[in-house]
Amino acid sequence: MSVNLYKDVAELYDSDNRNIIKDDIDFYLSMVSKKSKNILELGCGTGRIIIPLLMKTNVKIFGLDLSQSMLDVLEKKLRKFTYYKNYDNLDIRKGDFSSFNYNELFDLIILPYRNFQSLYDIDKALNCLKCCAKHLSSRGKIVINTFDPKNNMTEDWIREETVNWINFDAELTECVIGTDNRHRIDLNNNIIFVHLNYYKIKIGEKIEKFQESLILKYYYFEALRELILNSGLQITKKYGYYDKRPLFKGSEYILICERTK
Repeated sequence: MSVNLYKDVAELYDSDNRNIIKDDIDFYLSMVSKKSKNILELGCGTGRIIIPLLMKTNVKIFGLDLSQSMLDVLEKKLRKFTYYKNYDNLDIRKGDFSSFNYNELFDLIILPYRNFQSLYDIDKALNCLKCCAKHLSSRGKIVINTFDPKNNMTEDWIREETVNWINFDAELTECVIGTDNRHRIDLNNNIIFVHLNYYKIKIGEKIEKFQESLILKYYYFEALRELILNSGLQITKKYGYYDKRPLFKGSEYILICERTK
């Protein structure tokens, strides 16, 4: 079974209809200034963020993802958008965002929806941030998102399979159900182990189940702040959610960083 690659569930990934999968889109669009020339999304997946950026901005957009399955879904979606004039302003590559190299300096680098946490090896996480610092323009910003563990991660985090969302089609004849099973936590290294389950249900047919395993690093704020500083970046703004509420007042860490001067 793949880990953090969504190899077997990529076609169902966009069925997730929770607000947290939608609320960040306008936030990232707002990060594109009139002076922005290019954007790099690390962990671009199926294009959940890239496609709105493509449709609503005129900047050059770069996307990097290690999962070929997710990129295949993105390619299918992009075929529907070839009539947009800025379709040519797109560079999608397969690659590991713990170590990357472009002949570009970016005005904005984003790691949406907790992508950074998939780098559960701390050396790879640090190297990713160093690569980001290296690739930022003089006015460039990076947005890092992780979930807020609320300083209370314990063995109680572990739980049996739980339904997170249900998505019905318009005719109510098909649905996809998303669940998770939190089966292990490493409290010494701040790593969690999760099985994501996708159930595809259609009236009159056998239920299909698809599963993906995730291994994610979680961060308490001071540890994440230190990692960022050690990479040559500094935090300039911090929020607790995409509505820009204060840090620790929401479910997320949303950190806007710049190169250390």
